[in-house]
Parts: sequence; structure tokens; C-alpha cells
Amino acid sequence: MTFGTRLRLLREARHLTRRQLGEKTGISPRVIGYYETDQRLVSAVSAIRTLCLALDTTPDYLILGDPSGALRYRKQETSPLRVAEDPAPYDTRFTEEELAVLERAKRAGITAAELDKAVDMLTSLRSI
Repeated sequence: MTFGTRLRLLREARHLTRRQLGEKTGISPRVIGYYETDQRLVSAVSAIRTLCLALDTTPDYLILGDPSGALRYRKQETSPLRVAEDPAPYDTRFTEEELAVLERAKRAGITAAELDKAVDMLTSLRSI
């Protein structure tokens, strides 16, 4: 499931229109539509944070689809693409759930650069 799909499903689950979500977040309904159809990536940490607050969710779920927020990837340890390609050497550093998230990212076609960016965003949000 993509970021856009998760965003749309969360918005619909809360019975909000794009316009209503836009009013809550200050993001235009048109831009929300772009996000929901994956035509644009959210590039600002503040926008992710605002969407998460408005939709009562975590950045981990919205960005990576990790409902528990358990993804504790440490960028300095290894590349996420390398872990997704061959998780065996890293089993002691990652939980089964974390490895499953990385595998889902790989199957979804998320590049290492996109995953690194998501991790950086999550790290920034957690330090707020």
C-alpha cells in the first residue's frame, strides 16, 4: 500500500473530505489530492506532522505503513536496500517486524534513497 493510499484511507475512515482535511491542516485540497494519488511526495516534515495530528496517526504508519511505530532503523548501521536484499546478516539488529517492513518497501518499489529520506523525516519528527 502506498503513502497516498494510506492517506486516503485514513481520511475516509475519519469521514473527512479533502476540503475538510485541508482546513484542519492548512494544505490545499488539490495538494492533498496529489498526495493521495501519489502524484507528489510530501517533502516537508511539518506537513507530515500536521497530517498525522489531523488524522490521529503516526509518521511511521503514514510514511512506511508500520502501524506499531516499531521501525528503529539506524542509518549509520547499514543501507535499507542492503537489508531488504539480504536480511540474514542483520537479524540481530532488526526485529522480524522491522525486516518485514523493509521487505514490503522493497516489493512496493521504494528505492533506497526514498527509504533513507523517509527515515530522515521520521528521525526529525521523533526529535520534536
